[in-house]
Amino acid sequence: VRRIDETLAIYRQHGGNVGERYFSYSDNFIKTLELADRRYGDLPRVAGAVRKGGRRFLLGITYRAMELNERTLARSYANQLSRYAPPGFASAVLLLTWIPGLSAVFAALKSRLKRYV
Repeated sequence: VRRIDETLAIYRQHGGNVGERYFSYSDNFIKTLELADRRYGDLPRVAGAVRKGGRRFLLGITYRAMELNERTLARSYANQLSRYAPPGFASAVLLLTWIPGLSAVFAALKSRLKRYV
């Protein structure tokens, strides 16, 4: 370990940050996962990381869409889960997007689901 007395990165926080634009970067994130899988997916640790990253990202963004009452968008993300999660899991999340009033249930399950994914 060696100390470096030099700034190597900066962090800016403003209203246009990615964190404030929940859905606008999602396609790029998924494309990045697909690219990593195509290039390095033959390496077991990379393939596993891609699947886990896809599950966690899509679960989170589906939750965010549900929270904002963007059900069509939530279904779109939930449909993509089948590429990264077991079919039963992906189907269960998709089902939650169709049942009215389940946003609160989804929020309660999110932390438990995150442990699984």
